[in-house]
Amino acid sequence: MKDLMARHVREEESDRRGVEVGWYAISTAGALCSGPFSTHAACEAHIDQERADINSYHQGATNLH
Repeated sequence: MKDLMARHVREEESDRRGVEVGWYAISTAGALCSGPFSTHAACEAHIDQERADINSYHQGATNLH
């Protein structure tokens, strides 16, 4: 998740990808990972929450040993 970024997918690209127009969390490889979100802020908040969840998971797994 640390490699995700928020990007707006406009109508032309949305038609090509078969998705709705909106903000998406997109990997550095260009894969749509989640969305659409109505605003950039909502997309960024989702990415931040995903990162926090993953960090919590890894910290919990580390504490098991």
